[in-house]
Amino acid sequence: MLRSDAGAANVAMGSADLQSATTVANGLYGLRAAELGGSSAGTRADLALLYVPEGTCQICGIGDRDGASTISSLTLSAGSFTTVDSFGRGTFSLNEPGSTTMTYIFYVVSNGKLVVIGENPNSDGVMNLQ
Repeated sequence: MLRSDAGAANVAMGSADLQSATTVANGLYGLRAAELGGSSAGTRADLALLYVPEGTCQICGIGDRDGASTISSLTLSAGSFTTVDSFGRGTFSLNEPGSTTMTYIFYVVSNGKLVVIGENPNSDGVMNLQ
């Protein structure tokens, strides 16, 4: 996609995916997201293996964070996962140790791919069924 505001330079803004499903398959997903804007933009990335659903947890797993060249591992537990609407949109949250909650919006592209937009932190990424 190309941004072309009046008076602004043309800037590549992203890509478009043809949506082929509106349901999320259960299983193990890999999440890759990068933070946008703010003082840590471009210096923080979240990577996780998430189980959707896993036992009594709607969404949980393990993750790694690369924050300004410091890599840390964390356990993500007690998250929530909303029902996907008829447009393939849903939300999920992940709880980090220390009571930090990360909240995401997602859109189903296919039965095994979700496009992810972070509300907190401000990030974007993708989740793929492993």
